[in-house]
Amino acid sequence: SLLLVVHTILFRTAFTSSTGQDIGPDTSPHDRNAVNEGLNVVDGVDTASGSIDNDSLAMYEDQLVRAMAMGLTELAPIDREKFTIRINTWRRNEQLVVSLNHHSKCEGVAQIQVIWCDSDNEPPDEVLNHSSGKVVVERHSINSLNERFHILTEDTPTLGILSMDDDVLRPCDAIDAGFF
Repeated sequence: SLLLVVHTILFRTAFTSSTGQDIGPDTSPHDRNAVNEGLNVVDGVDTASGSIDNDSLAMYEDQLVRAMAMGLTELAPIDREKFTIRINTWRRNEQLVVSLNHHSKCEGVAQIQVIWCDSDNEPPDEVLNHSSGKVVVERHSINSLNERFHILTEDTPTLGILSMDDDVLRPCDAIDAGFF
């Protein structure tokens, strides 16, 4: 099955073209040249007209065919109403508890998975036994930000997953709007 992962953090370093427009490191050479010539082209799409070049169209069609061949997972009823939050944390226990207390009150949250990579310290009791009953602690042996993508929880209740850090607080309505 294909797991849909939604991320709030974009790992993108911004560059600036000669025209002052931001372009990312993954921008194709064709698109970089178009930006430097003053055109509004991103990933092969002319953002002014909405037209797409043939090379980019073929690439997107190819990706869609591969995704369909993998077999898309049907949404269960819970996936239309709830989502899972994965929170990365590192030695900011007070902030983690504030984040858990806030996000566990969000109506759309089915479960909060805490990615615990600190092998030197145990998670605090208020995290392990969170009063909401929604919190699951995943203990990871590798200390890396990339562990957020290594899901250890076998029974993740939803296909929709929101990845965030422990110092991020978003209004529940805003988070829910991203899923429903």
